[in-house]
Amino acid sequence: MKKILSVCLSALAALSCAVTPVCADDSRVTAVIPDYQVVIDGSSVYYADSLYPFLNYKGITYFPMTYDYCHAMDLTTGYLKHSAFMVAYQPSDGELPVYETVANTKYNTALIPTYNIYINGKKADNKNAEYPLINFRDITYFPMTWDYAVDEFGWQLTFENGILEINTGNNNARAFYIEEEGAGFTVLDTSYDEEIPLGDGVFTSRYVKRYSKLDHASGELSVLEDYTPSQDQIPANSAVEVTVKNGEVYYKENKLEGIFIEPATDNFTKPESIENAEYSVNAYTVGACAPLTVIVADVRTAYHGKEASWGTNTAHTYIEAGGKLIYLGTSKTVENVYTLGNDIFFNTVDYQQTVFKHYMKNRTMWKLSSDGTLSVMSYGGYGSIEIIGKYGNELYLKCLWCPENVMDFAPFSVSLVNDGYHTFDGTGIRFLSPYIYSDFDIVTENGDIFAVNNKLSKITKCELNPVYY
Repeated sequence: MKKILSVCLSALAALSCAVTPVCADDSRVTAVIPDYQVVIDGSSVYYADSLYPFLNYKGITYFPMTYDYCHAMDLTTGYLKHSAFMVAYQPSDGELPVYETVANTKYNTALIPTYNIYINGKKADNKNAEYPLINFRDITYFPMTWDYAVDEFGWQLTFENGILEINTGNNNARAFYIEEEGAGFTVLDTSYDEEIPLGDGVFTSRYVKRYSKLDHASGELSVLEDYTPSQDQIPANSAVEVTVKNGEVYYKENKLEGIFIEPATDNFTKPESIENAEYSVNAYTVGACAPLTVIVADVRTAYHGKEASWGTNTAHTYIEAGGKLIYLGTSKTVENVYTLGNDIFFNTVDYQQTVFKHYMKNRTMWKLSSDGTLSVMSYGGYGSIEIIGKYGNELYLKCLWCPENVMDFAPFSVSLVNDGYHTFDGTGIRFLSPYIYSDFDIVTENGDIFAVNNKLSKITKCELNPVYY
C-alpha cells in the first residue's frame, strides 16, 4: 500500500540574484505544523519552532526544500530568475541543518505558487495537482506523496506509532549494464546476489542472472525470461613492439614523447641504496576505439634496495594519425569515439585530486581532424563534456561545470541552471534537456535519451527541449 508523505523544493536563498517568487492573491491555503516526530536517516528533527518547519496540508506532510535540507537528502536545487525552481536527485554528503527558532503558530498561511517547478527535469503540473506544491516563507514545500518521495527521489518512508521516518539510502538498488543494443530496444543486465536465509540468523547467497528489455518507444522495462546473451566480444587489445634505447622508447621509429627511463641509459649511476634497478615497457593498441588508433605504453620501473623495494607504473597514451604519434598524456582512458563528417571526436577520462583528497573524474572532448590535427573542444565554460551518443548528424553531449567525484556518493557540484544535455553539430552546442543524475545514458534511434541511475535502479526518459516559462 502506497504511503503518502512529503517532499519539497527550495529557492536557492543563498544566491544573490534570488527573487521572491510571485503567487496569486487568491492562492492562499492553511497549513498546520504537525505534532508527530520526524526522523531523517536515523536523526530526529525538531521542527516545531524552526524557521522552516514541516507542514501538513490536506492530511499530507510537506517538506521544506531549503538548500541545506536538500543537500542532506541527496537532492540539489536550482533557480531561474523570474522563471522556475528546479530540483533533482544528486548524491551528496550534507548534514541536516538547524535553523533559527521562531514563535510559530499552529495554523499558518501558505501560498500555492504560480512559478514553474521542474522535478528531475520534468515540469510539475501544480495547477491540477490534488496535492500541490506550496510556498511558505519564500521556500517551496513539496508534498511527500509516493510519486515525489519514492518514485522521483528514491526515499524509503514509514509512518508508525506517531513517527514519520525518512531514509534516503537505497540498499536494494540493482545496477544496470548494457548487454545488447538493437533497433527499438536495449537489453540490460540486472544480475545481482540474492540473500537466502538458512535459519537461526544464518544466510547464504546465490548469484541471480537476470536480463531486462528497455523498449525505446514506451520506455517500459520488462524482464526477459529466456534471453541468451550475444557471443559478440569487445575488440581485444593487440600487443605492439617497442624498443628502448638510451632511456627513450620507440614505436615504428617514432620516439614516444613523455617517456624517459633512467635505468636504461648508458650512463645511469646506481645510488648506493639501490642493489638492482630494472624496467619493462609493454605497449598495445586499444581494440575498442576504432576508427581511432590508440596506443598505450605501460612503463614499469622497479628499484630493489637492501631494506625495501619500490617503483612506478605509468601508462602513457598516444593517438596515431598520419603515420605519427600524438601524445595525450599519462593515465588517460580513451572512450566514446564517434565520427562526424570527416572528423573523429572522442573523450579522455582524466583523474584529478583536490586539496581535500576528493578524486575527480573529468571528461575532455577532443577532435581529430582529417588533416591529423588534434584539438580540445571546449564550450560554455564546462569542465566536463561527455559524448553519450549520436543522432543524425549531431553528437549528444552531457555537459557539467564541475568534474564528477570518483567515489560513490561523494559530492560534486551541479548547476541545474547550466548543466545538462546538449547537441553538437561540429561547430557549437545547443541545449537539449535539463540535468538528470545518471551513471550512463542511452541515446535511441529516434533521438531520445534515457538516463540510467544505478544508485536508485531507475531509468528516466529525458524531457527534450523544455521551455522554462
